Amino acid sequence: MKFIFKIISLILVVLLLVYYAYSYFFSTTHIAEIINKNKKHYSIILAENDNLLININAEELRPLASIVKLIIAVEFAEQVANKTINESTLVSIKDLESYHVPNTDGNAHKDWLKHIRESNKIVNLDSISLLEIAKGMITYSSNANTEYLLDKLGIDNVNIQLKKLGFKTHSKISYPVSDMYLTSEELGKDSRENLYHKSNLTHQKLKSGELLSENFDSDVDFTKAKQKLLNDRLSQSTAHEYYKLMIKFRDKNYFKKDVQDILYKIIERRATSEEYDIIRYCSKGGSTSWVLNNVVYLERKNGKMYVLILFSNYPTNDNDNFLISKTMGKLINEITVGTNRSEKLINIINE
Repeated sequence: MKFIFKIISLILVVLLLVYYAYSYFFSTTHIAEIINKNKKHYSIILAENDNLLININAEELRPLASIVKLIIAVEFAEQVANKTINESTLVSIKDLESYHVPNTDGNAHKDWLKHIRESNKIVNLDSISLLEIAKGMITYSSNANTEYLLDKLGIDNVNIQLKKLGFKTHSKISYPVSDMYLTSEELGKDSRENLYHKSNLTHQKLKSGELLSENFDSDVDFTKAKQKLLNDRLSQSTAHEYYKLMIKFRDKNYFKKDVQDILYKIIERRATSEEYDIIRYCSKGGSTSWVLNNVVYLERKNGKMYVLILFSNYPTNDNDNFLISKTMGKLINEITVGTNRSEKLINIINE
């Protein structure tokens, strides 16, 4: 009986140690310490009512990954407002599937399809509205939806939108699915302009059916080595440029009202949980095996407004970004709540 009691006690002690270790490694304090010790890999801006609380490497060019989908959302809103396109236009899901490459997007497209089916968004058995496609691009980060919208809106128009929004450092936005068809040799040697041109040609082949996305072999054509080359050729910009964009989104006075109304349907969400005192917010992430990015604006019930930009690009297979990704929501909430806890996290990062 004593032996059994000792075994049970030992198990409880081990479980307690595991719990405390888990709690520490996934705590926002630990995340703040990681950022502090690896500042050269991070670009961060945190502002409370335009008062900068954190400003680290804000002018450093970083790979953006899916963050660029916010620019596509702006172009979409403008074209709807200008009646160039109609947000209610129905699109066959089969047309989107032409650009869906399995095992390359973390199941983002599949998750979106599941959502629209469960939410009864599908019309006429297999069609979905342009507005829902745009929402899926932002909320679920579907690359297939992104590729389709870049074609529908005109990729040149999307890149012109960068200038209209005042970007100074942003490299061109390209087709995310077609980019994956670029060879490792091309990614290693070609200029950005040549890669952009080749990606556009591949997109036309996918669109016409000359090239089938279902034949893309992710085991052969999407190796870790090639993913790193793609990572290094992603569109780039700075935390400072995206901070200015989020201010435009947040303040409700930059865009014309009809553009703003469409844009907010796509990018903005209302907090529903009573746990938080947030009135409205926009959050968009972007990630690869090396990149972890998040841009956020939010308004709290106390009237305070926050903007957080966090870009990172690790040159190694470090697991820090994994820990941060699993704690991102908690970090965003705790660092923007304006308490002693927030101040502690800010001080750790700024040290």
